[in-house]
Amino acid sequence: MQLPPTNSGSGALSGIARKGVFLLEVLVFGFIFPALVALGGSTNLLNWGPGLLLAGLCCLLLVSKGRHTTRGGVAHSICFLLFLGFLLIRARQSPDVSASANNSALIVLAAAGFLIGKLAGPSKSRALLTGLSLVAIGNLACTVMQMATPDWNLIYPQRTGTFPSGFFAHYSYSSAFCLGTAGLLFSRGVNDPTWLKSVFLAGAACAVVAIPISLSRGGNLALAFLVAIAIALLLARAFSTAKSLLSTWLPVFVLPALVLIFGSAFVPLIARDTGPAAFYADSVRFGFWEAAVQISTGHPWLGGGAGSFAWQVFHVLDGLSNEPGKTHNEALQVAVDYGYPALIVLVVLIAIPIILCFWRYVNKTATTATPWAAVGFFGNVVASRTPQVPADQSEDERGDEGCGSGVEDVFEVGLQ
Repeated sequence: MQLPPTNSGSGALSGIARKGVFLLEVLVFGFIFPALVALGGSTNLLNWGPGLLLAGLCCLLLVSKGRHTTRGGVAHSICFLLFLGFLLIRARQSPDVSASANNSALIVLAAAGFLIGKLAGPSKSRALLTGLSLVAIGNLACTVMQMATPDWNLIYPQRTGTFPSGFFAHYSYSSAFCLGTAGLLFSRGVNDPTWLKSVFLAGAACAVVAIPISLSRGGNLALAFLVAIAIALLLARAFSTAKSLLSTWLPVFVLPALVLIFGSAFVPLIARDTGPAAFYADSVRFGFWEAAVQISTGHPWLGGGAGSFAWQVFHVLDGLSNEPGKTHNEALQVAVDYGYPALIVLVVLIAIPIILCFWRYVNKTATTATPWAAVGFFGNVVASRTPQVPADQSEDERGDEGCGSGVEDVFEVGLQ
């Protein structure tokens, strides 16, 4: 009996093609975070181009590859993307062309980061986090170099702050990046079965170390919250099976004390120029917050549009020598630009998965590694680094995009 002819040549070519596509995917996913850090920190949209292009390419490569999730996860994803769509529409309606373009680009990048985190499988996630780990390690090396040579910056020779900022143009952006990155890398590193486990944990450690060195007040306060919440979660999980009422409420009472302890420990480390006593004294920013509240009451439902604080602050504050481009409080920034309903929706979309994630960890219905991405993201929220680009500078997006896929991990774990 004559056997049918085999097509071994085409099969081999098909195998080579699949390997080529896989290698391309690994390279693209591994390079996106370094590219966003190196090229994404300018208000010039030509510099945003490579990051947006890579994010779009990642989404294209994942268009037919989703991960299993629950109905709650799907519903939350739809709500989150619809919310970003609303922000995009409002941003495009702003009369401030520069702020409109910057906010729009960041919103698109946030949506892409969410989708990438949602759809990426194990191999692509490892490629993503390998690139993120290398950025965290390099950022610490650059930060240490700036301790001896403050004017030196590998990417931004004329950076906007005098304190160590690593790869970033401002120290607050570096700390924002490190907060989300530390939780995400630690969460993945604990459970990763491959040799990349050490790379992820090294990146997480470098991200944590870089925060005190940055001298960022918000970043270090958030780090104190991060450490305190981690300890409180461990205590709550340890006592979760106890029947004593005290054991149930112990973490609740311990948490504020831990925040105060770690906060007072970090302050002497980052005394800056004014000393620990004046560490959190900032009357200028408090004045901006009061102005933001007054401005937001004039258009509470839909906000004044992207960048509206910058041109309206002069109506409520006198004697300003420079044009303040932002409120220095991202919750108030959202309220001023997009309205209080948008702020409430944003808080709900963030709070629900984080609370569910913590609750399931404490009740031992999730693995021991699941809450740490949520802890890092919560630290990012405490530092007030929710997605928003100020009108004068836009390095913020790298702090947010740095934990973009981590945000999705928190959503997925919390809603599973």
